[in-house]
Amino acid sequence: MYVVRVAAVRWVDEEWPGWVEVLLTESDGSVVSIVDKVPVLDGDGRLTPGGSLPVGLELPCDVLERRADGGAVIRLRSDVEDRDGRTTFTVDGRSLSEAS
Repeated sequence: MYVVRVAAVRWVDEEWPGWVEVLLTESDGSVVSIVDKVPVLDGDGRLTPGGSLPVGLELPCDVLERRADGGAVIRLRSDVEDRDGRTTFTVDGRSLSEAS
């Protein structure tokens, strides 16, 4: 399994379980907004209600394809999707790492 780096940038709702917006940058430079519950997006417990943002997070993903240009096509896990319902994105391979 892999993880892709994202940035938590805004609290949408701080009440339990908390909802946060994270930004994912695709390889073409476009920025994707993802809003979901804190326990889904933050497996490491880095976010705390009222805490300062931005905070770097890593979202679990599957690498579907490695591209010759250094990019990768990924699918986010845990049914995480952007505001348009997409779960598959093309990212720069440098934003990926293997999960430990």
